[in-house]
Amino acid sequence: MHEDHLEDLARLDTDLGDDCRFKGGTLWRVTRIDASAARKLRAGHPADIPVKRFSCWSKDPLALMNVARHRFTSMAQDQEFLMIRKEVAAADDGIDVEAVFRSLAATEGHCWFRYAALEREVVLRHDEPVLTVMPGMVAGLWRAGEYEAIAPRAGEVFIAEYEDPLVIDEVLHSENGGYVVASGGQKYLLHWEFGELGGTSYENVPDSPDL
Repeated sequence: MHEDHLEDLARLDTDLGDDCRFKGGTLWRVTRIDASAARKLRAGHPADIPVKRFSCWSKDPLALMNVARHRFTSMAQDQEFLMIRKEVAAADDGIDVEAVFRSLAATEGHCWFRYAALEREVVLRHDEPVLTVMPGMVAGLWRAGEYEAIAPRAGEVFIAEYEDPLVIDEVLHSENGGYVVASGGQKYLLHWEFGELGGTSYENVPDSPDL
């Protein structure tokens, strides 16, 4: 995050009222970590990971998947990919992005549907430059090349042929670098492109007879 954005967040964090604060509960975050931190977590020990003054989390782990795909595919071979689950109290005063949009009556349009309502983001402030991750906070830990980390999940939202967002009912199988899923009684072939999970109508093509 650029330093100018951090300053903007600091000002926003100072000015926000209680109606824009996270009320407490479970949050999730995805991040890349170095091999030494990953070894500690795999061995059942806590690990400190770097964190800036503000970090972005989500109220829904499925809402993180597009962010996860971007971070996983840009990960170095000596890094590992971590999903964290953290219980956060209302007293931590997280910035609830959905609540901010609602306070501005901005619940229509692209920014709401493709960002605030989709990612369900909460921004947390940190007083220390590291976050201590306990083993019980690990919701997933994957090495580079373990692509199940970013496979579509049932319940995840995708965009079908530039129409309204749809929800995955079931992931059926992988195919041609993507995944065939069922949604609303229809099948779609999903690919992650341009930072978004998108689908096209899918029909099974019978195998050609042997010649």
